[in-house]
Amino acid sequence: MIDVCLVTEGAWPLTTGGLSTWTRHFVHALEGMQLGVVSLPLPGKAALREEVPSHVQFCESTETMGGVPQARQYITSGLGAAEWLLKRAPELAPRIVYVEHGDLTRELLEFGATEGGRFVQDASRTSAARLAHQARAALTRRVGLVAGVTRRTTRRALADGTRCAVHVPNAVPPSSSSKSNPNPAAPRRLGFVGRNARIKGLDRFVALCDRFEFDATACVLGERVADQDSGSVRWHFNHKDPWQESFAALLMPSRLEACPFVALEAEARGIPVLLSDVADLEDSSLITRLPWDLELWGSHAKRVAGAPRPHQGRQLAGARWATFKSQWQDISQGKWATN
Repeated sequence: MIDVCLVTEGAWPLTTGGLSTWTRHFVHALEGMQLGVVSLPLPGKAALREEVPSHVQFCESTETMGGVPQARQYITSGLGAAEWLLKRAPELAPRIVYVEHGDLTRELLEFGATEGGRFVQDASRTSAARLAHQARAALTRRVGLVAGVTRRTTRRALADGTRCAVHVPNAVPPSSSSKSNPNPAAPRRLGFVGRNARIKGLDRFVALCDRFEFDATACVLGERVADQDSGSVRWHFNHKDPWQESFAALLMPSRLEACPFVALEAEARGIPVLLSDVADLEDSSLITRLPWDLELWGSHAKRVAGAPRPHQGRQLAGARWATFKSQWQDISQGKWATN
């Protein structure tokens, strides 16, 4: 019997994205325990298999599994993963931890993208959001613990009647995120790193840089679209490593965020971050959250931009990572306490 079985949706080690990043850090945080990873397949995701650490005993798809693995603790990342496990083994409900990463209902209503990355057409979003809310509320009342990446998801789980809920925000390990800029002599630009999607505020970033004539770089996951043009922004699409760029500051004028890894990765490298206040992430000496306003962001972007501060980033990332690691180690050993 393994210590922890993680069930996730089309994520690590086969794909990239936020769920995969969370899974990789979760696996890293539980080094020393025996883990197994089971993934629900997600059509349309590009395969990019990462190396699996030695403490991960198996890594399989639900399509090829015969039954539910025997484990002392079950962690489910995302609504679909939790529903799959409860359907296959309802008797495990009190031992299941359901990890909710974002505001699923708002995503469906406003942007049509579910937690697992599946798109919902406009005409179906209201009904899909209603069904998603009902399914999530029912599920949170069945499982033993809800672990909310954001405070709002944790509060909502408690309002829906869950037995127990804890807030476990995202973090990145400082060992992989603490290098200073690889080319300190290069000109520093304001930067954007994220998906080519309205939800990420790429159009806001372009408008901001054009309005104030900022020297800027956009590292975009996705392909160029016809209306992406700017005299101020240098474009990189599907950049292999955005952090090779020389960023004076990272701008994230997102319309909807949870606890974004991109901001944490920049912070860990000592890069200042300007982040919209829709994100549920604590400010720090390197992360500033602001409501979106073109003039307000323009003045703050000029103020925060500067040379990276890697030592400060290491300290901030180290503190977040220590909390993330200790919380997940406790949860994985059945030590639950609300917060």
